[in-house]
Amino acid sequence: MRGELLLVPRGDFREERIGRTAGQLVDVPGRLLAVEFAHGGKILLVKTTTVLASLDAATMKLIQKAEFPIAKAGGSMHGLAVAADGASVVVSGGRTHLYRATVAADGKITWGASIDVSGGAKNVNPLGIALTADGQKAVVALSMTNQLALVDLVGGKVVTTVDV
Repeated sequence: MRGELLLVPRGDFREERIGRTAGQLVDVPGRLLAVEFAHGGKILLVKTTTVLASLDAATMKLIQKAEFPIAKAGGSMHGLAVAADGASVVVSGGRTHLYRATVAADGKITWGASIDVSGGAKNVNPLGIALTADGQKAVVALSMTNQLALVDLVGGKVVTTVDV
């Protein structure tokens, strides 16, 4: 495993196991949920239950740990998508929201507006995200309601939902 990155969320592994593991350790809080590349593969984004972290993909050096805008909502499984521009990011939050972010060329993350996709429900648990080619809309799996939501990312609202 020499030269490979081993992401280890705090508290998930016993110290003696970490000490014997080959590879590079990066300390990120929470449980690992998803990874994606930004800026043409130069920046690695790591989503956990509590943060979106950015790393330099060449050196695997941690750049930033950005806590989710709605702290107690956290992040839900899988939902991390990077638009074709390599800088616009959409992250699914726990229970009811999508989080928009911009990743600068240096890997710094800036949170934008959060979008409520719940339609008034207490918990829709947004998961998987697919972006349109222009990055203006997202199709989001709402696991608790068994629906797909078409979300206008510019207008910040759900356009329609479809039962699945």
